[in-house]
Amino acid sequence: MAAPARIVGSAANKMAAAWPKGAEPPLSVEQRAAPDIEWIARLGAAATDGYSPPKPLYLREPDAQPQDAARLPRR
Repeated sequence: MAAPARIVGSAANKMAAAWPKGAEPPLSVEQRAAPDIEWIARLGAAATDGYSPPKPLYLREPDAQPQDAARLPRR
């Protein structure tokens, strides 16, 4: 990392507790529902256009199943 980290979000305290030993500690830890939208806008403005469009990050594989039991019989 080029600069000290700032941890913001609903799991900020858990991330800070699991921070690697010997690494520079986070500059700040803020337990809140979402980061400040102005900060997100600044990150977007500073990003280069050479990256691909954003992709969703899923923590687990989708587990959707067809709902055959709720299907109505055809007439």
